Amino acid sequence: MKRWLAGCVFVALLTVAPAAISETAIGQSPAIPAGVQLRLFSKIWLFDRSIAGNGQIVMAVLYQSTFRASEEAKEQLVEAVRAEGLNIQCVPVALDDVANVAKILERTKAGVFYVTEMRGVNLHDVVRVSRARNIKTITVTAGYVESGIAIGLRVRNDKPVIVVNLSAAKAEGSDLTAQLLKVSTIIDTPATNGAAQ
Repeated sequence: MKRWLAGCVFVALLTVAPAAISETAIGQSPAIPAGVQLRLFSKIWLFDRSIAGNGQIVMAVLYQSTFRASEEAKEQLVEAVRAEGLNIQCVPVALDDVANVAKILERTKAGVFYVTEMRGVNLHDVVRVSRARNIKTITVTAGYVESGIAIGLRVRNDKPVIVVNLSAAKAEGSDLTAQLLKVSTIIDTPATNGAAQ
C-alpha cells in the first residue's frame, strides 16, 4: 500500500513539475529548480529497496567553489532543503583540489553524492569511491550519467525525465524497483571517459 501511494505521489509530482520548470526556463535553456530536483530524488529513493524508508538521507553536495555554476548549484540545493523541509541533510563538499578528490570523498560521511557540474574533476574518482562505499550518486548535469553517475534528471519537452545508468546503480548497491525503471530512460553502458569538463 505504501509503495502504491508513493507511486501515485510520484506520478503526480512528475505531472506538476513541468509548471515549475517552465517558469524558470523563460529565456534560457530548461533547468529543473533545486526544490523540484530534491522532491523528485526523494521520491526516486522510495523506489530503491536498498535505502531505508524512514531515515534521514545524508547528501554530500560535491561542488567546486572556484566554478560559479557549481557554487550556485550547491547554494540552491542547500536553500531548497531548508525551504522544502525535506528529510535530507546537505553536506557541502568542495572538490577544489582535483588531485585529491578520492581522498576527500573517502572521508566524507554520506549516503548520497549529489554531483554538480565541475571542471577538471575525474568522475571516475567519484564513481570509484561511491561504488566501494555503496554511496548512491545523483546529478542533473548532462553527460554525467553516461560517465558512471547512477541516476540523473533531464528536461525533455519541458518535463523532467529520470535517467538511470543501470550498471552504475547496481554497482553502488541500489535495488531499483521495476516501477521506477518503467518510467525511466535506461542507460546500461557506462562511458570510458570520466573527466568533468
